Amino acid sequence: MDPNDTVWKKSEKYYKDIATKLKSRTLNNPVMNDITEARAELDCSFNSDVYTALVRERCAKDFNCYFDEFLYFYTLYNKTTENVDDSLTFYSTHGNKTSGRNITQSLKATSKMVELLYKNSNSSKDFNDTTTTYTLLNDRLFVMELLNENDTFAHVGLERIHNLTKQIKQIVLQTFKETPWMSVINEFGFTILGQYMTILDELIVLTDFDSIDRNLTTLRKINHDITAKYFEYSPRTTGCAWFDVVHSFNRTSIELEKKYTSFEEQVNFLRAAYSLVYNAFNYVEASIIVVLAPTFYPLIDNSTDTTMIAFAGDILGHEIYHSFITEALLNRSEEYRNEAECLSTHFNQSCTLFAEGRCHSGPKTLSEDGPDVEGIRAAYKLLTSEFTREQLSELEYPDLEITREQSFFYSVAMRSCRDISKAEYREHSPDNIRVNALVSQIPEFSRAFSCETDDLLYSEPDGVCFLFGKDATGKKKTTTARVGNDARNGTIVDLSDEIARLLVES
Repeated sequence: MDPNDTVWKKSEKYYKDIATKLKSRTLNNPVMNDITEARAELDCSFNSDVYTALVRERCAKDFNCYFDEFLYFYTLYNKTTENVDDSLTFYSTHGNKTSGRNITQSLKATSKMVELLYKNSNSSKDFNDTTTTYTLLNDRLFVMELLNENDTFAHVGLERIHNLTKQIKQIVLQTFKETPWMSVINEFGFTILGQYMTILDELIVLTDFDSIDRNLTTLRKINHDITAKYFEYSPRTTGCAWFDVVHSFNRTSIELEKKYTSFEEQVNFLRAAYSLVYNAFNYVEASIIVVLAPTFYPLIDNSTDTTMIAFAGDILGHEIYHSFITEALLNRSEEYRNEAECLSTHFNQSCTLFAEGRCHSGPKTLSEDGPDVEGIRAAYKLLTSEFTREQLSELEYPDLEITREQSFFYSVAMRSCRDISKAEYREHSPDNIRVNALVSQIPEFSRAFSCETDDLLYSEPDGVCFLFGKDATGKKKTTTARVGNDARNGTIVDLSDEIARLLVES
């Protein structure tokens, strides 16, 4: 299947198409003009003689100008470099003293830092990474202006998402209450259950199309702040436009981090940076989850209750569990630690069964694999509370002979349909592992698709891992990923060493 035909890709395309129609409005935007011109010169490389001449032309005999240039690049160099030389740090605080006001020395130090920044740069990647936030912020601003004008917000069905949120939170709460080890009282009289109930109660879920997108004041302020800071730094030039743009945005980002000190400001900036993609994120420090627009609109107008539970409900469950599946919990509960090792073993063995190329699933991806598994369980519980067993067996798509229950699992898996050869995976398992290891932890999947006991995705209730719930007992079990003659070439890591490392680091 072509990933572009998936529902989530089409949902993103809805917004990209609107943004494309509005591109002509960026022609009068000088920052966008800088970005466009710099993109055409990504092959430019640093020349110290050219840079020195440019700075001397701009600063002439003004030492303060040279020292300001030094401080500008020192801030960037210090932010991106480990073990910065002490002489640079000392000069940053003493170089403007009377005895140290040496233009040649200042320019030599600055030129060397710039040279090193160039050496550590990847022109294409760094340029795209640093300019994307501003580009997408402008796309978002233009899209929301148009949707406001067309009165789109009046019928996006946010109430449906808010109700899903309440239902998923209630299911997670009930799951915690059923978890045996969470009610154990420690020596200070506290329980993990009490702590987690408080965190869950305080957790706020925000969605796009709320007041921020409706009145646009916040988005316009962020856009103004970025633009103003960018122009404060952009007059500097090193002789390569792409490098100048990259570091004008980098320095802007550093300053805005200082400016946006409240959780509300930081979350709003993150929302602008994530822009219009099919995703959600959990800002754990602020107890705030943000669900971005493509996750629910226009899907909400064209989806059955089953697919909405699978798409939005599963994502909500995943993000909620990010607040609770932590490395610190490995130290607090032996039962949880055993179940976490069980789950890590399962995902690691799935690398051998399903990997296409190198696969790193296991303890290193537990922080995402755990929410994947517990998130789909929460969404499935919601599905079974909304439909009877008979209704789940009904054909939701008669032409395809797909039942309502099967449709749920297809919808969950569809979110991970992408070209894995072009994707980068760090904290997540590769998408093919993410799907196969996930559904082989859900016995209900085996029932829905009539899996046989020798099928690779088959699972039974007593053979799967539960981080939470009444079955999260921590008792040793055999994971259901079977490594045998059908196994593909993959990489298995030493799980005992990795779990021990996590315990030490947490």
